[in-house]
Amino acid sequence: MNSTAEHEYLKYINDENISSSLIGRHVTDHKDGYNLYQAHSRALGFSIRKQTLRRRRIDNSIYEFYLVCSKEGGSKSTNKITEPKEKDTQQEKPVQIPDVEQPTNKRKERVVNETRTACKAMVRFKQEKPGEDFVVVAHELQHNHELVIQQEIHHLKSERKITEQKGQLIQTMVESGIKPMHAYNFLCHEAGSEEVVGHTKRDHLNYITQYRTRLVEGKDMQSVLDLLQQRADDDPAFFYRLKFGEHNNIVSYFWRDSMMLEDFKAYGDVMIFDTTYRTNKYGLICAPFVGINCHWKTTMFACAFITNEKEESFEWLLETFKRAMCQQEPKTIFTDQDKAMGNAIEKVFPNTRHRLCLWHIEKNFVSHFGSLKTNEDFKNMFKNCLMGCQNESGFEELWAKMMELYGHEKKEWFEQVYDQRHKWCTALNRDMFSAGILSSQRSEVTNKAISFNAKATTNLFEFYHIFEQTVKRWRSNETSDNFRNRTERPKAVKSKSKLLKHAADVYTLALYNDFETEYEWAMASFLRAFATENSQLKLFEVSPEEDFSNSHTVAYDEATTELVCSCQCFTETGMLCFHIIRVMHMFSIFQIPQQYILKRWTRLAKSAVWENVQADKDQSQNAQLWTPWRHAITKNFYNLVSICQSNEDARTLCDKSLKELYKSVKEVFKTDQQKQQEIEDEELRRQTVENPE
Repeated sequence: MNSTAEHEYLKYINDENISSSLIGRHVTDHKDGYNLYQAHSRALGFSIRKQTLRRRRIDNSIYEFYLVCSKEGGSKSTNKITEPKEKDTQQEKPVQIPDVEQPTNKRKERVVNETRTACKAMVRFKQEKPGEDFVVVAHELQHNHELVIQQEIHHLKSERKITEQKGQLIQTMVESGIKPMHAYNFLCHEAGSEEVVGHTKRDHLNYITQYRTRLVEGKDMQSVLDLLQQRADDDPAFFYRLKFGEHNNIVSYFWRDSMMLEDFKAYGDVMIFDTTYRTNKYGLICAPFVGINCHWKTTMFACAFITNEKEESFEWLLETFKRAMCQQEPKTIFTDQDKAMGNAIEKVFPNTRHRLCLWHIEKNFVSHFGSLKTNEDFKNMFKNCLMGCQNESGFEELWAKMMELYGHEKKEWFEQVYDQRHKWCTALNRDMFSAGILSSQRSEVTNKAISFNAKATTNLFEFYHIFEQTVKRWRSNETSDNFRNRTERPKAVKSKSKLLKHAADVYTLALYNDFETEYEWAMASFLRAFATENSQLKLFEVSPEEDFSNSHTVAYDEATTELVCSCQCFTETGMLCFHIIRVMHMFSIFQIPQQYILKRWTRLAKSAVWENVQADKDQSQNAQLWTPWRHAITKNFYNLVSICQSNEDARTLCDKSLKELYKSVKEVFKTDQQKQQEIEDEELRRQTVENPE
């Protein structure tokens, strides 16, 4: 219902005589007549529908039409006359087996109640000459059924309408990831009540279903491809690749946007790659590439779908990821125990340390423990082998002791696990940066975040929007964290400790808390010096305990201010340990040496990326000149929208003018190379792809 028709409808509703006979009333056209009778039906409490429509043979114009009560006539089943079939005396009767329940695959039939009562209530409009008004020449007021009370009027079918404006609002909420019922509750709250909103829950859910069906139109993967191509048109740095099967169906696809590339350049030293998530109607394997930002929050590097977990599928995916990230490789990558994935990583990322997620290891290992599942001493010893040892010798000693006590029960399995110890034992991986990630908790959080609104019936087009909303939420959190780091400082800025003040200026709020914890441990630890032949090199033993039973050795070179600890905490996490901080305090080093400030943990973690982006655009000098113009043009457009939004003709003019303006602006920037690219893109759009099997 457009704004004009709605205005006329409201005019009739406010008519005091609308509930009485309509004979003699004039209307301008068929729609106006419908509005008149609908206002009448609303006042009395019944629903209407269109009936007979007569046209002139000369010009096909309408000269007469009927509107009737929705209960006019009867159901089709009541009009059918079913003649009994003659019995075939030659046909044998089927043998019936008593007491045996026959299986059935029949779907339970939906019970449809009778709603029509052959009601004669109606109204007839007639036009004597073309161009004249239609006049009500007949109106039957009597109904043979009970009328609806005013509190239930909103349930009548003719009263339930989703206007164009409401439809656009519903579509916006659905695309934003809002659940259908949450969207309906919002509309009811905004309107004041369910009676005022103008449609029922069923209408609302049906509209969303029809909208989603129109989006994919039977070509789910084609819709995703069109969307990816549109993203590539809007963002020159957007990257996506498709892998086709024998029947032109998609078997794998990958994408990342420009912001994901920036995030990988800043935080791509450590990556989590997990393929345990399959919630979609095709059973495709979702493979998100996830990292950790400077606030110790999850960030997305890329996402892909693959049909299987074969080695060649992982090779294609990792090669595509490497190409998308400008050949940059992570230092450490965490995965599950998939052998094919491990082989692919060795081929594609030969310089990357492949680590196994401890979350998967603990989960999978327990299934092999057998009778040892209930042995708490064994489980504690095994967990210490995973992450409780300080060095390789400590691990070897503990593993040998565990094998001596429990190894006879699962000897072959323990041998297989031991062969992979460099992938899962933390004591053997302190020489490579891993950001302190000891399990796949980050990846599991990713799966839960992505799957918050996905089901086994979710199609790929819907999943893409769910994924995008998740990424937007993560980025919004990062923006909020950045804002807090620019406007807030920890309480340490008021502390007398110059080292804490410096750490507060350097690190993000989240990482400063970790540093402060190490500082407190340092102040409570014990220290003793060793005599050395080199006067410049100082050796110290630092321990949290007075008997130095759990100590580490720190070497300090006064000439170079180099500090090295045997725990290798800085190498592994990028943060100084309390052993080194204790030595720094002893020598009155009140600032963290520059070589021990890892930029990825600082407030300026992305500054290099921002500088590169500005250099690529080569427009930094003009940026300040553009800002006033952008603000002015935005304000002008906003004022124009405010003026035109209540007038349909004005809105139409704005839409038409904006399309012409957009087309003209595109022509200004178009070059021969761009024209050729548009031709290639158009050919790609015309290429039809099939859904995954």
